[in-house]
Amino acid sequence: MFGNNQADSHGNNILHMLAICNQPDIYAKYKARWIQQKTINALVDMSHTETIRLKSSEPPKLWNRLNNRGLTPLTLVASLGRSNMLSWLLQERKIVQWSYGDVTCELHPLDQLDLGFHKEVSHQLKLKLYIYIYIYIYI
Repeated sequence: MFGNNQADSHGNNILHMLAICNQPDIYAKYKARWIQQKTINALVDMSHTETIRLKSSEPPKLWNRLNNRGLTPLTLVASLGRSNMLSWLLQERKIVQWSYGDVTCELHPLDQLDLGFHKEVSHQLKLKLYIYIYIYIYI
């Protein structure tokens, strides 16, 4: 079975693979299970030890992990042009700030959209990603 820390030869973890294969239901279930398991592990750790672990020593969340091309599952599907999965991933991450009638203010976390800090990601790939995101949000 493909575990949390396993990756294929391209560095894709299970969420990368589910995103590539357009499996949003399984993606959501696996992510929820991962969060549940992390919470249980944290509670067990807290009950057995009184030392405080630094947050920086924790590995990134499964959906924020980069493959060999420096892409998260979200940026990977954008670069592959998988519009349905990209749309689903953006909807999953959005936060509704407020709503008044037909007008809604939605916040989209930028931690996976802004690739400026990934030096290995090409300019062309960044441009392609931003175009897909722009089309999704504004059109």
